Amino acid sequence: MSDSHIAQWIVEAVLKFVVFPLLLAGVGWCGYRFKRRASRSWQLATGTVESAKVRYEGDSVLTKRWILDTSYSYRVNGDWYSGFGEDRFETEEEADAAASGLKHRPLAIRYNPKSPDQSVPV
Repeated sequence: MSDSHIAQWIVEAVLKFVVFPLLLAGVGWCGYRFKRRASRSWQLATGTVESAKVRYEGDSVLTKRWILDTSYSYRVNGDWYSGFGEDRFETEEEADAAASGLKHRPLAIRYNPKSPDQSVPV
């Protein structure tokens, strides 16, 4: 393999395993922040936690973290809806502690009054 092929391979590897994952994480983070900001004017409701599961996410050195996935249900005008939340933690112990005893507990949420199926945990 020539030096130019090795250099091309290194550039492709950096793009594939460092740059693209960082870009995707940034886009996801911006979308999440936009939804949270928009939800400030939405209606408040009380939901119920249906499940809370801890998982590990780490595609690169920069994106290692423990995630607490929470699913919940809530009622608006007699109709039932469901939603999902995600919290990030530095350690598994922190995520497990946050998840402990969440199932069936009340959860404050905000929902879009124009589209009640859109919600975010508070």
